[in-house]
Amino acid sequence: MKRILIADDDLGILQAMESLLSRRYRVITARDGEEVLEKLSQEPVDLVILDLLMPLLDGEGALVAIRERGLRYPVIVMSAHGDRLGRTRLLGADDFLAKPFEFRELERTIERLLRSDAPPSDSGDSGKFGSRPGGAASSRRFDRGSRLVPAGSSQRP
Repeated sequence: MKRILIADDDLGILQAMESLLSRRYRVITARDGEEVLEKLSQEPVDLVILDLLMPLLDGEGALVAIRERGLRYPVIVMSAHGDRLGRTRLLGADDFLAKPFEFRELERTIERLLRSDAPPSDSGDSGKFGSRPGGAASSRRFDRGSRLVPAGSSQRP
């Protein structure tokens, strides 16, 4: 079973992602960038998902440390601050998701990055990178404020 490390300081989002992804993956969780680095030193993983803004060591700092250590895990960065996500590519992220995002979008991104024969994609689209397919809506969406809301919902925290 593939192992995914998810880091987010928002406990609600972290628990929801763990619950949904644990159906297909072994999920390891962390609440900040320092805990990410600690867990990576203890156990190898197949993919890392980092929230950009976390205490102690943020997602950007954790990403830089991961790449400086020569670790080549695929890394997905997520944040409600979409304006800061573009820089993560320069730091070594393989893809990013702007919150709120649909769970199916996360699943597709994970599946693409875990395919061993899939090279990193670059859509060159609006300064964004990676595959961000549209179309079929998921029944779940990760939103700010630790809530999982129905896709297409206009609910806000």
